Amino acid sequence: MRPRSPGLLLLLLCGLRAEIQEEAIRAMVGSDVWLSCTYPEGNTFDLNDLYVYWQISVPGKQNTNSVVTYYLSGNSSAGHVNNHYKDRARLSLDGMKQGDFSLHLHNVTPQDEQKFNCLVFRKSLELEKILEVTVTLNVAANYSMPVVSGPSQDEELVFTCTSTNGYPWPKVYWINKTDNSLLDDALQNSTVSLNARGLYNVVSVLRIGRSPPVDVGCCIENVLLHQNLTSSQTGVRPRALEMRIKQILVHKCSQQLIHNSQKVGATQVSTDGRRDASIHTVEHYSATKRNEALTMLQCGGTVQVMLSERSQTQKAT
Repeated sequence: MRPRSPGLLLLLLCGLRAEIQEEAIRAMVGSDVWLSCTYPEGNTFDLNDLYVYWQISVPGKQNTNSVVTYYLSGNSSAGHVNNHYKDRARLSLDGMKQGDFSLHLHNVTPQDEQKFNCLVFRKSLELEKILEVTVTLNVAANYSMPVVSGPSQDEELVFTCTSTNGYPWPKVYWINKTDNSLLDDALQNSTVSLNARGLYNVVSVLRIGRSPPVDVGCCIENVLLHQNLTSSQTGVRPRALEMRIKQILVHKCSQQLIHNSQKVGATQVSTDGRRDASIHTVEHYSATKRNEALTMLQCGGTVQVMLSERSQTQKAT
């Protein structure tokens, strides 16, 4: 008796066994892929003698399958298929005549990362299963080149690394570029989130002390694609440098006052007046700080050096 639905047919045939062929393939998100299922002897087949099924297991439901597509003796799949695969999965009628029951899957998505089962039966052999193939589809997507921002100008250096639209789950490493050693995992905090496309975005924050100076790199690894993307950033030490400059300026200002007092006897500094002092270039001072304002106030008693901060940190030379 001919079964009335693909689900009923699967129930009737669930007790049949055949040697299972297995293979694994990889596909990129958005691509088209063929999942191979071919009869090894290269026989020709009458389509009216065939029942062909492609199915996947239903997540969370043991021994429950969902139909991807099927062919029932002259009728291609028109219903009873998983909505996720409607208009995306098809079989080739000409191919099936030659023993090729491969599945063509259009526009691969991350949700297609499944084990697909191909089942082929012949009516003339009392529904004997003549072929069973399991194809594991691994899905991948390239992560964007990581973007490293920072460091912040706080008590510690804070770097942020961002990469988007990758698959599968990424691995994140922070690297000391001085010797290419891996930084301690305890120094970083990574957050991975799933976006609307079913792909992963990752944000990793690295916090390290201000001494000694260090140049860091952020590496995003896609294990499936054997791909490592790395971007680097320089850790600057502006505060330590500014403190040294302050000490030098205080010394120079004091020497200038002593020189002036010896020359003119006494120096009066009005409350609204300011004395010009020559400030010499400090060796190794960052080129990005050369245009910062250096203002000396009340040079007659205490010396206060004020270094204006840039609105954003620039890379030190």
